[in-house]
Amino acid sequence: MKGQILDFSIQAGGLISSEDGKRYPFKNEEWKEQGVPTRGMKVDFDVDETGQAVAVYKALGASSTGGVATVLQNASQTRNENGQLSLFALFLEALTKRYAQFSGRASKREGGFCCLEQLQR
Repeated sequence: MKGQILDFSIQAGGLISSEDGKRYPFKNEEWKEQGVPTRGMKVDFDVDETGQAVAVYKALGASSTGGVATVLQNASQTRNENGQLSLFALFLEALTKRYAQFSGRASKREGGFCCLEQLQR
């Protein structure tokens, strides 16, 4: 069958909307490609007797945009209800955008990463 990824999370698995209008859940183990499935990705899959999608592959000819880069970009824009970046988003921002900036001061949260790194060693 052919369909499109509606949702995916590493903990819970994903949900596919098929061309016939039905929705099929799938487990992480059934994703057979490298990288992470992203919302809107076109996929090919089979359905087992319980109604679960199995053997989920990226559809031939589907764009290869997305994957890890899209997940990281979405994560880096995640803010909580107070408008603050999530801890993971703050880590990504510090690593990708502020890594080689030596002007100004680090925030308390950014400084906390340094402490965590030292504790890990």
